[in-house]
Amino acid sequence: MQTHYEQMRLKEIIILFIIVMLEPSYTIGQKTATKEFTVTVLNKQDNKPVEGAQLTLKVWSNTHINNELKNTDVKGQASFLLTLKESLQHQIFVEKDKYYPFYDFENNNWLESVISITERTPKKIILYLTSDSLHVLEYYDRITPHYQIDTLIQLLSSDNYRPDNIFLIPRLTWKDIPRLLEVGNDRTEITNFPRNGYSSTLQSDCYLGIISLWLIESIRIAEGRALIHPREKFPSLVPYLCVQDNKACPRYPNTVEVMTTAHQKYMDWWQTAKNMNKREACKIDPLKETNLSW
Repeated sequence: MQTHYEQMRLKEIIILFIIVMLEPSYTIGQKTATKEFTVTVLNKQDNKPVEGAQLTLKVWSNTHINNELKNTDVKGQASFLLTLKESLQHQIFVEKDKYYPFYDFENNNWLESVISITERTPKKIILYLTSDSLHVLEYYDRITPHYQIDTLIQLLSSDNYRPDNIFLIPRLTWKDIPRLLEVGNDRTEITNFPRNGYSSTLQSDCYLGIISLWLIESIRIAEGRALIHPREKFPSLVPYLCVQDNKACPRYPNTVEVMTTAHQKYMDWWQTAKNMNKREACKIDPLKETNLSW
């Protein structure tokens, strides 16, 4: 017959056995695994490693995001040790100054410059960039909205601007500025206009005049540079004309008074700029002598 001590000891052994048996199940249930992933970055132009590219590992849950940055070595490589959990999402993307994502025209898809990491992701990852900026610009030129300036203004003013890609500035040139100035103080409120895809602010509406001045500023940015990525043509994240040093600016931009002042400044700038070399004219900021900014 078992003593009280023996019975207690047996219970402890049983509990310990249950804990040991359950621990692997708990780990499996959480689908937790630690793996090392090695990322190699190649220049698709010559398939050579890209040294000094910045890899960003984003790990996020419902409450926070953590970033881990690493630069590739002479082999174009860097490694990350990840603990994968169902409650977390992992993504690695690569970027480097004067390098661009590579678009495969033949197969009509982007080669990976960003990847989401799961348990099924191979431990050796290849990401691609290209130093051939003209290749990327050719692709963007294909998807950039193309309109005659009168058609563009008609679509904007009637609130029917709905191109296939709303996240790109439509193709505009120096000669389109006078027509845009004609509606640069128009108080028509519109809801369909170009959007900067990098903005986290959803702007519901805007005056047509503000959008027109925003597009003129985009032309000034683009014409002043020999080579520009389409994403860099946006003057700001959103078409807000704000009063500097005004704490209310983020909440109450784009007043009629602000638009009227900015419109006159762009009119004054154009009277001088239209007779100048474009590159030199683009160096003049129409809003420099004001307290307004994009």
